[in-house]
Amino acid sequence: MLKEALATLVICVFPTACGNQSDAIVSIAIHPTNPNILYVSTNERVYKTRDGGHSWRPMNKGLETLNIRAIVLSSLDPHMLYAGTNGSGLYRSKDGAQTWTQVQLVTGPTASGSTAS
Repeated sequence: MLKEALATLVICVFPTACGNQSDAIVSIAIHPTNPNILYVSTNERVYKTRDGGHSWRPMNKGLETLNIRAIVLSSLDPHMLYAGTNGSGLYRSKDGAQTWTQVQLVTGPTASGSTAS
């Protein structure tokens, strides 16, 4: 089923099928208990399917950049996702990618014990 779901996404994302600019798949996250729910990050969007890949929706509300480099589901809560971007940091969704908020990153100590700048 995953193969068919991704084939549907590729058909909709690449320019020969949709007439749009190419949008390469960068990362895939699969819901741990419902194989019909998949998330895909691309160089330009986050997509979600709830029907095993028959339809895909962009899920980008709250993302300041759409250049998504990685997407991962929380191992404790499948409604919580994290998206790493190229340019505006880390984002978290607590509602299955309906909305995203930026995660404030803090600088940790360096090897010498001082705070990195």
